[in-house]
Amino acid sequence: MATAKLGTWDNRYGQMNELLRSICEELQVSPTAYDQATDRYTAVCNWLEAEGSAVAVFNPTIYPQGSMKIGTTVKPFGRDEYDLDFVCEFRVPVNMFQSPLQLLKLLESRLREHEIYRSILEMKNR
Repeated sequence: MATAKLGTWDNRYGQMNELLRSICEELQVSPTAYDQATDRYTAVCNWLEAEGSAVAVFNPTIYPQGSMKIGTTVKPFGRDEYDLDFVCEFRVPVNMFQSPLQLLKLLESRLREHEIYRSILEMKNR
């Protein structure tokens, strides 16, 4: 009798593991979506460092952070988009700007020069 109960437990445990694995796979960013995100932040960085860019002299670099960086990004419940975090790093000489907002405005200005980025740019008050 104990053997039968143990077998039932093993079967339920296996089913639960399979269910949880399936849920995690469904929530995880697909390789295609991951590649698309990578292509897009690379394109933004290329635009920032292109000839004629006012921010190119600061050697902009963009790279993922948080869940995107460690490969644990999941799709938010009830939404078709992912919340991905990236860092945009600049090499700015000390005391070049009186305020970080000056660099932010320069960055915003450069992004607004691009037809696509201009249409989706949304400045937040943070």
